[in-house]
Formats: sequence, structure tokens, C-alpha cells
Amino acid sequence: MTDWVLIRWSAHSFVADCLFLFSSDFVAMLYVNSQIPAIECLARLGFSLSVGQEPTLPTVGLLNLMPQKPETEFDFCKMLSAANLDVNLVLLKIPHQHYKTTPQAYVDAHYVDFVPSMAEASEGALACGCGEKQLLTIDALIVTGAPLEQMLFEEVRYWKELQDIWDWTAHCGIPTLNICWAAQAALHHFYGWDKRALSEKCFGIFAQHNLVPQHPLLRGLGERFPMPHSRHTELCWEEAGVELALSGCDWQRLPEGLEVLADSEVGQSILYDATRQQTFVTGHLEYRADTLDGEYRRDQAKGLPIAPPLHYYIEDNPENGIDFSWEETALLFYRNWLVTHFGDSMC
Repeated sequence: MTDWVLIRWSAHSFVADCLFLFSSDFVAMLYVNSQIPAIECLARLGFSLSVGQEPTLPTVGLLNLMPQKPETEFDFCKMLSAANLDVNLVLLKIPHQHYKTTPQAYVDAHYVDFVPSMAEASEGALACGCGEKQLLTIDALIVTGAPLEQMLFEEVRYWKELQDIWDWTAHCGIPTLNICWAAQAALHHFYGWDKRALSEKCFGIFAQHNLVPQHPLLRGLGERFPMPHSRHTELCWEEAGVELALSGCDWQRLPEGLEVLADSEVGQSILYDATRQQTFVTGHLEYRADTLDGEYRRDQAKGLPIAPPLHYYIEDNPENGIDFSWEETALLFYRNWLVTHFGDSMC
């Protein structure tokens, strides 16, 4: 029997919003390096995607650390395609890693090994591929979240590889967007910050305060905007042997060059380091409408202690369906991220 979930859209459909916000006679194309299921699924919804790479266009690498890789591919393909900008997308993986939830044959067929090469650092190139070494130039990188919150960063089996990747992006000036766990991990790598467990899962849609509305990443998002969060930890650091949460009163203690762009009742949500060109987002703007619902019902079925995600269901009642309130925000943010780093010439 199929379970149906009612979704309340923020305006019209996602595609209709795209056309309304970024109307143009020009139809942009997202070029993906491999024939993944997301291409056909999104094409049926009216998005423009194609298999292949256009050498004259900017290339975004997606380092997908999430267990259900096709679902995450769909989310980010939708974000980048809906931005209505011509761009390449290359799916990247850390070499020699094996996955329990996505067949290895699928990963090997669609993903390129990510081996940053400092020898070609001035070119922004990375060594990739299985077998013979190839060079692939990427112009920006997205590092997804990962279900690794219960582990110390240094215990993650590919921690050294991630450190090499972040060092390479900072050295080469590759704009990098770090999502959720990856944001926490990158902040730990660059600044020594840590994470600490929350007494209850941070779970739901929370209003973010736009602290720097003139910043190009937040252009058009308004004074407040919604963002999904789904995590068991929060950012913190140790000072004089005392563990401190990152809160508004501590902004003056931020490392030089790091700026808090948005925060909320659940902590800082968007941070930016202009020198390293690193963006840190502790939530999941890329999530589709029913992702949190799926997490909630999954944990319920497992008998885990889980409350319904806050500010997510219509009138906070799971039986009433989902309020897809962050859809327009997600589209604007990802478009802003591309334009910030690649310029208005993309438009």
C-alpha cells in the first residue's frame, strides 16, 4: 500500500517559482558527468539536464558522503539546475571507500575518484579516475553531510583525505560549500572548533536571522528565512579548559576572516571565510519537501525516541501534510552561491 503525503508548496510549483524569479528566454543546462537516475526524474519535472561536460563552463564537484547517494544526487542536481545557469556537475568520491547502503557498482559507475594534486595546484586540477591518472579541473566544490556525528572527527576513516581536500581547495582558491556535518568538520579542520552532543535532536524548520543582508550569498533572502536542520550536535570550542557553545555574544572571538552570516535559535547556520572561499551551512537547504518526514517515520518505525520535526508539518500535525516553506530560499541561496563565485557573466 502506498503512503501519500500532502505537501503545501510555497508558491506555485518549484519550476514555476524558477520561471517567476529568473524569467528569461534563455534555458540553462546542467551537464552531469554520468547518466544518473536524477537526470530522468528531474527532466520529467521540467528541469534541463544533460549527460556530458562542456569545457567552456564552470565545473562544480559534488563530494557525496551521504549513504543514499541517488537521493542526494537528486537534491543537488535540482538545486543547481533550478539556478537557471549553465554549469557542469562532476560526482566525486574518496578512493578505496566502500559503502553499505549504495551498491559499490553504482558508485564505481558514476563517481570519479577525488585525489587533489598539489603538483597541479596552480591550475586548480585534481588527479582522478581509476587506473591511469587523468586530470580534471573543477572550479567549485560541494561537500555533503554524513551520518558521522557520533564519531570524533579524527576517527572517521577518510579524515586524512578530507583534510587534504580542504587544504587543496584553500590553496587553490576553490570555492567550497560545506553542508551540515561537513561544515562542522571543516570548521574543526581550519579553526580547531569541536562539536558537542545535544540533549535532543535539532530537527525541523527554523527561522534564520539574516545578519548580513548585503552579502552576495544572502542577496534577496530577506531579514528572516527558513532552513531545515537535522542533527544531534552543535558547534563549540574550548577556551581555558571550558567548553563553550558558539553563540551571538561570542562573535567577536571568531577567527580573523570568518564571518557569521545567519543564525537562529538553534545556533549559527551560515558562516563564510572569504580568504579561504569556504562557506559553512549547518542545515540542509537542499532537502526536498518530504526528507524530514521520511527521517521521522523511519525513526518511529525503529522505536527510537523522536519528536515530530518542528515548524514542518501544517499546524505542526503530521497528519496535515508538509509545509514546503524553504523551497524559494534554497533556490535563491544556491543561485547566489554560483553567481558569487563565478560572476554575473553566468546569468
